[in-house]
This record gives sequence, C-alpha cells and structure tokens, in this order.
Amino acid sequence: HGRPSDAACPPSCPVNELSKLYDQYCSDKGTFWQSKHHYASAYHQIFGSIRNVVTSILEIGIGEDTAPSVASWLIYFPKAHIYPIDIKTTEEVAKRAVPGGATDRVVAHQAKFGCEYNRSMWSDPRVHLTLNTDASDPAQLSRVRLPPQLDIILDDGSHRFLDQEKTLHVLWPRLRPGGFYIIEDILI
Repeated sequence: HGRPSDAACPPSCPVNELSKLYDQYCSDKGTFWQSKHHYASAYHQIFGSIRNVVTSILEIGIGEDTAPSVASWLIYFPKAHIYPIDIKTTEEVAKRAVPGGATDRVVAHQAKFGCEYNRSMWSDPRVHLTLNTDASDPAQLSRVRLPPQLDIILDDGSHRFLDQEKTLHVLWPRLRPGGFYIIEDILI
C-alpha cells in the first residue's frame, strides 16, 4: 500500500501545502484518497494569500471519523476557529471512538496508506464540533452556536440540492461581506 509519489501525480494535481495536508490526513479533498477531488488546487488558489487572516470556517459534514478536512483546516488556517457540524449523533461518535472501536479501525486502515489522525484536534480550543445537527433543517441549524459572521462556509454535507439550498438560506446571512460560501459535490 502507500500513497503515490509526487512524481506519480499527473500535471493536473499541483502539489501545494493544502493538498499535502489533505493527503496527510486522508481527505477525499486531496489527490489520492477515495474520490480524489483535488479541491486543494482551487482552495489553495483562493485562500493561500488570505489564510493568515481567516478567523472562522464552518464546514457542514465531517466525513470519516478522523475528520481529515478539520485536521487540515486547523493547520492551514492558523488563526481560524473551525466550526464542524455533522448529523452524526454524540452517542454514535462516542460508541465508534471507544478503544478498539470503529474509529480505531479507520485509523489503522488509513495508516496503511501513510495517513495520520490528529486525535488531539478535538481538544483544541479553536475546534468547535457540533453533532446531532441536520444542516438541512433550518430549526436545528439555527440553534448552533456560531460567531455573528463567518469568513468561510463550506457545505460538504448530504450533497443533495434541496438540502444545500435550505442550508444556504440559513447560513448566507452569517457570511461576512467578501466571505466565501462553497458547496461541494453539487448533485442536481
């Protein structure tokens, strides 16, 4: 196993600090894990010059137990508070996180490919995880404790257009002027 070398990456996937982070934590936003979206190419172009002034990023959907994009954002945006929101229940996450449980199995599998899990990110004062929240439910989403304005909002939740539209209506007023609202994997 193992991840492909930089030489194996086609010219369409430039290597930058964000793609290295995504690949380090096995994010599908990177260049080799699962869907291989290569989002880092676009995100680094957009955010690279402002990454040290971004103070808040909200992401709908943490993906795998290891929340690879949260781990990546924490390093890439050194001054930002990260607000991950997920539909998973607290009980489900706790059950998966017991020693030897599903999370440990995911971590072991990803380690075969050279990936890391930043377990300590959950105790970082800049990470504000909210579980038990269906982002497509305006009432649930409105109850999430967030700053008045957010620099970046990224919807990587259900990938259903109607859900994304509902989420947009609730969160758009929270986006600071000049901020970025990104919807990944739009399916219409």
